[in-house]
Amino acid sequence: MDHPENSRPAPYDRFRPVALAVITVAFAISRLAMLSAGVLIQERPDFIQLLDFPLLSSHLLQSIYYLHSEPPLVNLLLGIGLKLFPHNYPLFFAVIFWLLGFFLPIALYSLMVGVGVRWWISLILTVLFEISPATLLFENLYYDTYPTTFLLCFSAYALNRFLNEGSQFHGYAFVVALGLPVFLNASFQITWFLGVAVVLLYFDYDRLRPLVPAGLIMLSLILLLYIKNLIVFGTFTTSSLIGVAVAGNTTQQLSFQDRSGLVLKGELSPYAIMSPFPILSGPKTARTDIPVLDEVSKGDLRINPNVNNLNYLTISRADLHDAIWVVRHRPLVYPHGVWRAIKNYFQPASADLLYLQRYKIPRWSNLFEILLEPSWLPALPVDPLMDTMVRSRPAIEPPSTILLIGIPILGLFAIATVLSEWRDVDAYHVTMLFITLTILYSTALATLLTFGECNRYRYEVDPLYIVLFGILVMKVGGFVRRWFNLY
Repeated sequence: MDHPENSRPAPYDRFRPVALAVITVAFAISRLAMLSAGVLIQERPDFIQLLDFPLLSSHLLQSIYYLHSEPPLVNLLLGIGLKLFPHNYPLFFAVIFWLLGFFLPIALYSLMVGVGVRWWISLILTVLFEISPATLLFENLYYDTYPTTFLLCFSAYALNRFLNEGSQFHGYAFVVALGLPVFLNASFQITWFLGVAVVLLYFDYDRLRPLVPAGLIMLSLILLLYIKNLIVFGTFTTSSLIGVAVAGNTTQQLSFQDRSGLVLKGELSPYAIMSPFPILSGPKTARTDIPVLDEVSKGDLRINPNVNNLNYLTISRADLHDAIWVVRHRPLVYPHGVWRAIKNYFQPASADLLYLQRYKIPRWSNLFEILLEPSWLPALPVDPLMDTMVRSRPAIEPPSTILLIGIPILGLFAIATVLSEWRDVDAYHVTMLFITLTILYSTALATLLTFGECNRYRYEVDPLYIVLFGILVMKVGGFVRRWFNLY
């Protein structure tokens, strides 16, 4: 075994009180600065993933049961907040996200110390992440990004604590944190939970065996959601919009003229030349008298589509059929879309998306982005990014050269560590295996099946990249010390 410290890591260290004090002070100062800058949590009624606010307030349980476009947790929590605090729900969500923002860096610091990174390196990296523009901005957006980031980091920390100490609490916490993203984020399907669980059990069954009963309970809850969607909507998934998502990397990469011609020929459906999220009215005979399925629009102005309308089951299936046709008959289109998505993956997570409040902290955002995009390094050319849904203009900024170099190095380092010492089943290597699986899964989903917001998807695993960076710094430092001792 070759831990960063060449010794068995301990989740706690004698400098922990100092580190927690620094993390707390950094949190308090940075969040007060955000409040003074006017950055407040946003709950966006226009987000396609969110149901109509009045509907959540008046028909909460019915709306959640008949929700097929998204996993239920984001809308369920939104509905609870609207019911409990109809006039002050923003403060309710702000407190929840502040709590996530407080415990996320603590989990990150504890995870790094737990895998053998020196406490001061762990603290520096944690504080830099804690006060980064991306963290501050996503903490003030009511959406699944920030809770998913917390759960992925916390699950790695809980797994490491369980493996190091045998703590039953942390073992069960790991199972819950591993399963909750399936109910929260459409990117994390049952394949995520089953795949990670099977791989971890294969490599370290003896120590993880006590968690199997809890894992089976979590799996049963996940299957209940899937079976409900299958019976009610004929979709064995947590989100019926997979066709719409895949169209971004395939059909939408074709020019409008090309798509129009293919629609006229009957090769593609009419949806190929429509907005990705159109407002379509169905026949009155198709009404179900269930508002969340019948409403075609939402919001006070009724200009935002209700993507949970039954029409979207047809739209998504047509989009998926169109995407398959494009992959089969225009084989260069999909790789081109993936390549553009990959370039977006390496942009800073604080990029100017409309739903972030970057314009309120431009200097702080620019400072971090300049560090990630130094002018003295060559930049990878890019073509305009077709993502008019979330950007006010096509994005032409190049990806960060630092991230373009550093992230693949960290990913290859993680894979090499797992493959080179795959026979080791100690806490360090099993934790590294989990981190590697999480990054590979998230990256594949972000670049292969989505388009336009891959930097946001990457942010969800940024804490794990930071852990890998801390471990790599320790290993490089150890190599340098040994080299100087020899010479």
